[in-house]
Parts: sequence; structure tokens; C-alpha cells
Amino acid sequence: MIILAGPERWLQIDHTRQTLAQLRQQHGELDPVRYDGPTARLADVLDECRSLGLMQPHKLVIVDDAAAMLGAGKSDDDDDSDTAQASAEPGDAAAARQAMERYAAAPEPATTLILRARSWPLTRIAKAVTASGGSVIECDPLPPARAAAWCVARAASHHRASIARDAADLLVDRVGSDLSRLECELAKLALAAASATGQADAVIGTAHVQALVGESRQEALWEIQRGPLSGDPRTALHDLRHALSVSRHNPVAIGIAYTDLARKLDGAARALALGQPPGAIAARLKLWGPSRDAILDRAAAVRPADAAAILDAAIDLDARAKSGRGDPVRMLEGLTIRLTSLWRPRADQSRR
Repeated sequence: MIILAGPERWLQIDHTRQTLAQLRQQHGELDPVRYDGPTARLADVLDECRSLGLMQPHKLVIVDDAAAMLGAGKSDDDDDSDTAQASAEPGDAAAARQAMERYAAAPEPATTLILRARSWPLTRIAKAVTASGGSVIECDPLPPARAAAWCVARAASHHRASIARDAADLLVDRVGSDLSRLECELAKLALAAASATGQADAVIGTAHVQALVGESRQEALWEIQRGPLSGDPRTALHDLRHALSVSRHNPVAIGIAYTDLARKLDGAARALALGQPPGAIAARLKLWGPSRDAILDRAAAVRPADAAAILDAAIDLDARAKSGRGDPVRMLEGLTIRLTSLWRPRADQSRR
């Protein structure tokens, strides 16, 4: 078992991706099974963990907002006090916590269960996870200095680029320490710097950040993101082809815009499901202009688990495009269809 606890979503996804890659290396191809904590039943999750797959020798089960599945809210500081728990939590929540604690003490060896949450106040479960050989990994936001250092290392390791420390500091100052946003901006900056010099290994300076990371970029970003938000696959594919053939946008740059959109939808969908006010969500995700209402409206109609799956797919597409694995245009078309299908009626929607 692995608990990924903290508000830094990018770290949660990155740790999950690394775990999935290790499992595929050990056990072959496998597809994760996903649950949304606020709506999932613990019995269903544990049944999935304990049931043996016919085609796959190992399972990966992921639960987002997992603390909510166990009745833990933001007001919970610790669950070591039985008296406090009994007065604050209904009986079914207490029973669910005990059931999860028993499973954590003896997890199914053929299944890896990842619990992702903004916080994890359930200390007895965390202790049971570590005692049985699992991991509890903190995914907290980085302070500005560490975020800038992360940018320097990330540019070199994943974008074939170098970024000066003063440029990294400026980047963090403009967009904040959210690693998902920084990753999108680094990819864009590396692409622009490489295109300007014609060299594969780009050098990103403060001039690039000043020119490309500012409020003026929102309009161009919105033009690319508007198609997938329409909910109409024909319109979205038409806009994609126009961006590629007429506007001559690089497929990698469009993938970056899609990843940014998926990040915002994921964050907004999870926050809305937890009852947070739209104004606070928009401020935290930096939603401005015409995209603000469009993204919040769409996020309200999306299950958080579906939004999380789209974000994983967008990040995977970005990694494949940069490493030359697959046709980037075909991958963008597939992701465009997946994005628009989030808001199209589904036959099984009523049963969910």
C-alpha cells in the first residue's frame, strides 16, 4: 500500500506514474482501477483489491480523495482519540476506518493500493501501512526556493534544456510553486528556446520567461483549450486541425495547453466535490477571463475520478510526444475525443 498525502497534485501523479512503470516492468502490462473517494464504497475497493485478475498477474487500484471515503474531513487532526472520533464521526465511518486498518496490516500481495488525498489525518492507518512494508509519502507544495531548484533540475532531466537560476526564480514568481503549472511552462519555454536557436539543447533565460510567461499568454492558451471544452468532438477536432495546419502550432505546444486544461479541470472537479466556493477555486487555479466560467461549469459536470484519469492521460501524452513515442497528432486527436466525451451523455451514467 502507498499513501500519497498532500495538496501538490503533480507529485501525487508523478509518484503514481513511477509506481505504475515499476509494476509494468515486473508484471507486464496492466490497467489501473480508479475510484473517487467521496462516492466510493470501501467494501467495493477492498473487494477489488482482493479479487484475483484472470488476465493480469497484478493489480493497481487508485483511490482519489481517499480520506473522504473513510469519513475524514479537513477538521480531523488525528484519529488516535476514540472518544473524539465517536463524537465527530458516524458509526459507519468508524467501521470503515477499522476495516481499512485491518487491510493495511495485511494487504493483498497481488494488488498495489494507492490512496491519494490532500491530507491524511488517519494516523493509525498510516502506521499500519508502514508496519506492513508500505509507504506514506508527503506531497506538500515546495517553497519558492526549492521550486526554482526543481525547475532547474526538471529542465535538464526531462526537457533537454538548461534554465538559469534567475530565470527559474522569475518563473516561480510569475506562476507560483504549483509543479503542474511549472512543468507546463518549462515545456513551453524549452520548446520556444530550441525553436529560436535551432539547437536541440535549449538555454532558457529571463528574456524567455518575460516574453512567454505573462497574462498575455492566456488568450492564446484559451484559443486552444476552447475546442475540447465545447463538448462537441467535431468542433474540437476542427479547432485542433486549424491550430496545427493554419496557425502552425507545434503539436507539443498544443499538448502543453491540453495538460494545463486537464490540470485545471482536475483541481476544480475535486474542489467542487468537496464543497469549496467557486471564487476560491478560481483564485487558486488562476482561472481568469472567459476560461473561468467555462472550466468551472464543465468541472461541475465531471466526476473527479474521470478528471483525474484525463490529467494522467494528458501527462502521459506529453511524455510520449517529447520522447518520440507515437504520432503526436494522432495522440492529440485521441485526447481531444476523450476530453469532449467527458460532457457527453453516457448510457451507464444513471447507474453511477
